[in-house]
Amino acid sequence: MTEKLRDLSRLSIHTQTFQPWPLDEIVTAYVKAEIPGITLWRNHVEDYGLKETIKLLRDTKLQVTGLGDAGFLVATGAADREAGD
Repeated sequence: MTEKLRDLSRLSIHTQTFQPWPLDEIVTAYVKAEIPGITLWRNHVEDYGLKETIKLLRDTKLQVTGLGDAGFLVATGAADREAGD
């Protein structure tokens, strides 16, 4: 039997999880749900603007836990990775 997770103090959800929502709606949803951490996808920051993103997040208690910008890696082997396919 699995024990129910009760301590969510280190929970962080990536903004890409809620694509195509705009960043301000994602932040509002996280704050309302009392999610303590946020990992930002670079395109959300670029779309919203860096200064605006900083201001938006300063007005919350969200802890930024990461910034992602890489695509998904789907190569099945070294040859695919080297070819860039």
